[in-house]
Amino acid sequence: MDERVVFGHSVEALLRTLDESTRARLTPELTKLGFGAGKALQTAYSLDTYIALLDLFAQSLFAGMERDAAFVEVGRTFMRGYSNTMMGRALMALMRVAGPRRALERITRNFRTANSFSEVLSERVSESCYRVRCSYVLRPGFYRGIIGTGLEIAGAQGVTVALESAEPDHRVVYLAAWT
Repeated sequence: MDERVVFGHSVEALLRTLDESTRARLTPELTKLGFGAGKALQTAYSLDTYIALLDLFAQSLFAGMERDAAFVEVGRTFMRGYSNTMMGRALMALMRVAGPRRALERITRNFRTANSFSEVLSERVSESCYRVRCSYVLRPGFYRGIIGTGLEIAGAQGVTVALESAEPDHRVVYLAAWT
């Protein structure tokens, strides 16, 4: 099996969300992970490095929250940062035009732009509810935040993304709904 990597623009999305004082506070940890000041972003990073970055964000920026809720916020943070990247701007514009249903029907392609390993499939349950199956999810809350924020960007109101099941092999199923 090929190495699982996360593409550089996904790392860029998270790093873009840090204000100057937060970045300064996190500089030692970011440097240990390979994201030191002035260091150019790589084309891709190991999954382990990316998970360590997600963990750093959850622990540092959302320290007072329950673990899964903190990762939901990291997912939301990621989407804010991603919308400020070249690839993210294009994807967000497409999602706004497509609407929530078509955005979920295109979710496989959208996640493929982020890493080399995600298999994400959606299945329509009702007019405003989809089951979203994801392979190899190490931080389920992170994906909840991404999916929920993506639906909101696509124009959905009253969005909920619930974890329906999680398997030991890191396959996760969500139920994404809106009013």
